[in-house]
Amino acid sequence: MKILKRVKTLILTSKWVLPITSPPIRDGAVLIRGNNIASVGKKEGIIKDNPREEVRDFGEAILLPGFVNAHTHLEYTAFRGVEDNLSLLPWIIDAISKAAKNLSYEDFVISTSLGCLEALKSGITCVANAGTLGARGESFKAIVDSGLRGVFYQEVWDGFKRDPNEALEEALSLVKKMRRSGSKRIDVGISPHSPYSVSEKLFKLVNGVSLKMGLSLCTHLAESNEEVKFLKHGSGEIADFWRNEGVKWKAPGLTPVQHLDKLGVLNPNVLAAHCVHLTDEDIRVLARKNVAVAHCPKSNAKLADGIAPLPKLMDAGIRVGLGTDSTASNNVLDMFEEMRFAIFLQRALHQTAPIFVAKQVLEMATIGGAKALAMENRIGALERGKKADLIAVALNKAHTAPTLDPISVLVYCAHQTDVAFVMVDGKIVVDDDEVKTLDERKVLKKGGSVGDKLEEFKRKGADG
Repeated sequence: MKILKRVKTLILTSKWVLPITSPPIRDGAVLIRGNNIASVGKKEGIIKDNPREEVRDFGEAILLPGFVNAHTHLEYTAFRGVEDNLSLLPWIIDAISKAAKNLSYEDFVISTSLGCLEALKSGITCVANAGTLGARGESFKAIVDSGLRGVFYQEVWDGFKRDPNEALEEALSLVKKMRRSGSKRIDVGISPHSPYSVSEKLFKLVNGVSLKMGLSLCTHLAESNEEVKFLKHGSGEIADFWRNEGVKWKAPGLTPVQHLDKLGVLNPNVLAAHCVHLTDEDIRVLARKNVAVAHCPKSNAKLADGIAPLPKLMDAGIRVGLGTDSTASNNVLDMFEEMRFAIFLQRALHQTAPIFVAKQVLEMATIGGAKALAMENRIGALERGKKADLIAVALNKAHTAPTLDPISVLVYCAHQTDVAFVMVDGKIVVDDDEVKTLDERKVLKKGGSVGDKLEEFKRKGADG
């Protein structure tokens, strides 16, 4: 791992500065002291007030907070393209779960490093990562070493068959190991996978432990119509799968949200990923319990799960962040694409353009994600006292010219490859397309080796 030096004091300037919580600043500047933002304002004024400080001018560029990816699985980065044409349940069971059995925990760590590399180069400075048990918690160190900020939610599930106490103890041993590392940038949480893979008893146990230990909790919730069928009626693909596995299941007769609410699981400590299939009452429950939601529009669309009721969630005052999910179900960790897709889906669905606009989705990708992770006091906006997590996006290419409106250009035109500079916690982690914390060539080479194993898995599957 490369050792990064934190800048003592540095003034960053550019054509545009987007604080997010206040209007765009033309010819703006951000003053960094240590790992915090000391001042944000006009370039002329900040330089005049700090004449002896070093100035880094990005010219035709936008400075803004780093993106907060509110839901992803970095361990599965090498799985991109393993299966692109299945809906959720067969995708999980017939592709991803089987493919994962071909990899060692070291392979998952390499795959995680590949995800960290892409995330940083895409301007993502904070991730809410749901970590697979297959990595044995080792991928936590890969994320720490990359320089990213975030929350690592250790996955736990029992498949309705395994002893819930045993499953919890396995996950908690990894959680405690991660906590002992003493990372100040990566918080540790726990992730009971979903209501269709975790028993009622395990959900209750995890919830109790999370509150006792101060662990944030993440779960996949109301992701597919099949999940609703399973919990309300005990029917559909998921019910058939568990019956074939010898599991005796009695449907609670409730929606996924109502089910977890009845179990006492829903509270402000919970981040619910997806939330596509919700009733109006479900939305009222989420709002009343102050549950945060991670919206993953591209993944939901690709897996044929549907379109989340985003306007209703936002109107209800629910904390909503934007997530890419994994590259296994999205193919890229590109928050620019995610922002565009989120807008276009809602406009196509509701057939009205004002339903969702660029400013709203940019907020969702930054301060919205920070609020969803209860980090808004630290990150998500360029404000005095917040951590120096910020990025510069270049505007010197044909597809970003002219810049009549910086928010419009950022959301509708820019790509992950336009990110020119990334700082996390006052440390420069990406500069001029070079990631300072990772050996890109080595990561790509090792990632290719993992890809070879997955390619062999695909070939054998095709050969029958």
